[in-house]
Amino acid sequence: MKIANLVIVIILGQILIHSAGAQQALSKQDQVVRDAYKEIEASRSAMDGEISDEERSKRMKAFQESCRKFVSTYEGQADKLKEGLFDLGRAAIQSFSPERAIDFLTAFLLKNKTSPERGEATMFLGDALRSVNKPKQAVALYKEFIKVNPKSPLLPPARLGLATSYFLSLEFDKAVEQYRAIMAQYPKHEVRGDAAFQLLNALVYAGDYDGARAHLATLRKEAPEAPELAQKAKQYEILGRPAPELTGVVAWKGQPGTSVARMQGRVLVLCFFMMKNIPCARTLQSLSTMERDLRVEGVTVWGLTKTYKAGRGNWTVDLEAKLLNTYRQNPRFALQKMLRYTPKGDENEAKVWGPLEKAITVTLGLTKDTSALMAYRVRRVPTIIVIDKAGKVRLVEEGGQPEGGFQSQMLKRLVRRIAVE
Repeated sequence: MKIANLVIVIILGQILIHSAGAQQALSKQDQVVRDAYKEIEASRSAMDGEISDEERSKRMKAFQESCRKFVSTYEGQADKLKEGLFDLGRAAIQSFSPERAIDFLTAFLLKNKTSPERGEATMFLGDALRSVNKPKQAVALYKEFIKVNPKSPLLPPARLGLATSYFLSLEFDKAVEQYRAIMAQYPKHEVRGDAAFQLLNALVYAGDYDGARAHLATLRKEAPEAPELAQKAKQYEILGRPAPELTGVVAWKGQPGTSVARMQGRVLVLCFFMMKNIPCARTLQSLSTMERDLRVEGVTVWGLTKTYKAGRGNWTVDLEAKLLNTYRQNPRFALQKMLRYTPKGDENEAKVWGPLEKAITVTLGLTKDTSALMAYRVRRVPTIIVIDKAGKVRLVEEGGQPEGGFQSQMLKRLVRRIAVE
């Protein structure tokens, strides 16, 4: 009820601002608003095609403004109001604004108890809640939709949303069951491909490495030319097996590292990175926060990069190690120096570089060659490896994210679970 009340206050507050005198002007505005609603329909159709992000943003803003005008004009007329609230919710989802979509769709569901669009709104609300990392609430909505709408054409994507929400809730076995069911029940539907690929991650996170390898082998038969699957096959070779020892480390910055073998009894997270890369720096900052939060639970993080300049001219390993230390203390300064970037002082620059002023606190290691990367099947950076307390590889994850991203949230949840096993 608290969420519902908050949503009602938000929506009604927005409506009241625009609706003063609306009743008196209703007849004059009626045709204007109906014309605007025709624009809404036209925009929706146009957005089904391939358009640029800039054009999509422009159309979505116009779309939302038309919807708001519709809502403010028809406040008090439930049969009209529901159209505006429902479209506002969909517009917010398409504009990648799930928080606003939750407000609008919740208000729609509260105000329209018998609308035939309740099912679709329920599913969209589940999508929005899943996007803001509220998977357990999303699970309840997807299950309600599936129960009430067993013949809906939206059932396949709703089932996929349910499976993904189980995965985000760390209910990996349920996610695996749902993904397999989708593949069996919808062999020709487009969701089958998504379910098949997402099943790989669910099996890995569930710890069923043999099952993941078997499923991957099946997918490779279906798509023998897919390089992504071939690379995963190499990475999956080390899952559930003793972690390779690190070789070739010539310098440590921060708390000195030792060896993988001596770290047994703690969860060890390795992040292979390159200094001259902004996503790597953001990922290392995120891992720094994770290590601080989980250190008492037995979690240690090491970042590893190879020498790129040592041996060129007068550049030595010692000089590269000093650069690594500067990078650890102030990634923004080091990156701008390496990229030869001249600060401009504009707003966009602040968004890109501002977060990089935060220091990296995890231990960073410098390797003299690529032997460690090859041992852990690293092909791109950043790549994150999770090694459990028994010294076995539990996860190989490519492409890190800044703190708060989906990938970083899932990684932290999995690492915490492994730490308390």
